[in-house]
Amino acid sequence: MEKEILQYLRNDGGLSSIPVIVITAFGSSDSAIEAVRLGAYDFIAKPFDLDEISLTAERALAHSSLNRELAELRVKVGRNGTPPAGRLIGASGPMLEVFKMIGKVAETDSTVLICGESGSGKELVAEAIHNYSQRKNKTLRGYQLRRNAGKPA
Repeated sequence: MEKEILQYLRNDGGLSSIPVIVITAFGSSDSAIEAVRLGAYDFIAKPFDLDEISLTAERALAHSSLNRELAELRVKVGRNGTPPAGRLIGASGPMLEVFKMIGKVAETDSTVLICGESGSGKELVAEAIHNYSQRKNKTLRGYQLRRNAGKPA
């Protein structure tokens, strides 16, 4: 009976994101393994302690919340594992200007010279431009980082 209910909840009932705790008077290791394999968060055999149920429910809800957050982050990151702006982070005025420039440059089919001091994130900017460009599904190659680029020798 447990098996059919779990299968219904996971497949037909549209409740795949809700944690299920199976409580039964007929607990065996085989049925516990089967319940968890079918998607139950936990399996508790009678007699049980109310504190145990409470703790298990709290953990199940926390686990469900983390799974939801993970799914949202995966959508934000995208299918290639890179956030839309690459690995660049920041919300300051200058960083927002960098993000705007990345968006503008990525729309073009031009060669780009990225200048900056060592450690300023030139490679990250190149990756972000690539990730927003028409070529995002191709391998990023053909860029070189040169020291003192644009400065007289």
